[in-house]
Amino acid sequence: MSQAVALGEPIPPNTSHAVSVSLPTWSANVGYEEGQDWVIKVMRTGYPRFFMHKNIRELVFHIIRQFGHPGESAMPFPSLKTASRCHDFMVSRLPLDTHAKIRVCHCEALLHFYILRYITTSPNKCGSIVEMEYLVAGANSA
Repeated sequence: MSQAVALGEPIPPNTSHAVSVSLPTWSANVGYEEGQDWVIKVMRTGYPRFFMHKNIRELVFHIIRQFGHPGESAMPFPSLKTASRCHDFMVSRLPLDTHAKIRVCHCEALLHFYILRYITTSPNKCGSIVEMEYLVAGANSA
């Protein structure tokens, strides 16, 4: 007999790179769609266009330490094209005074981590715009 998979756990269970997540009740599904903390904070995985994998979050931490400046966030990309598209997306939506702080950087040194060669950095306050481009626009693919 199978057991229910707990809220936020990967499907199948104990899978490092699952792209499905347990939302076992209707209220959990609604909570996910509405971005409610009681759902979002327990999610360990999710579909890549809508959830940033924990390994990517860890990589972002290392990117900021190695290439960033205090008060910056960063996002990795597989190509200059996708990093530049993120840059342009942010510039089109953020105040003029932040434009000079949005950078695209080549970071060949990170190749030992992943095949992600470029990053876009920006002030922390721009993080939600960066993540929106990265996840929703599919910028995390070449």
